[in-house]
Amino acid sequence: MSDAAPGREAAERRDSDRRQPEEGEAQRLAVYILAGAGGDPEPLSSAEIINLSHGGLAFATPQEIGLNTGIRLVLTADPAHQPLMVDGEVVRASPPVLSDYQYGVRFAPEFEEVATHMIDALLWRRSWWQRLWPFGRR
Repeated sequence: MSDAAPGREAAERRDSDRRQPEEGEAQRLAVYILAGAGGDPEPLSSAEIINLSHGGLAFATPQEIGLNTGIRLVLTADPAHQPLMVDGEVVRASPPVLSDYQYGVRFAPEFEEVATHMIDALLWRRSWWQRLWPFGRR
């Protein structure tokens, strides 16, 4: 009987991972990149996330940003939910490729747990979209 409980807990976790989103739920998730020193960073007018990990992110933008510039990544669901925010700084900058600069950002160590929640939310959205539309990018 003691082996039954862990198996049941694992099955319940799998079932909760398969939760179907409510109508319109996927459209509410948005990611913003803000840049600038101090407590009032400015949103980038155009940015594309290339890679996101627990320790940082890589992104491309037509805007030029200096090394050591503060970066804030913000994930919002809707006005009823508190946004997830992760701060870091630009540690790598590449010259423009097809008019976009590419940057590497290292997250501040104290944001590791928040970055994990953010990645989980984005992966959940991606897996939901792939189940809905199997012909999407992989």
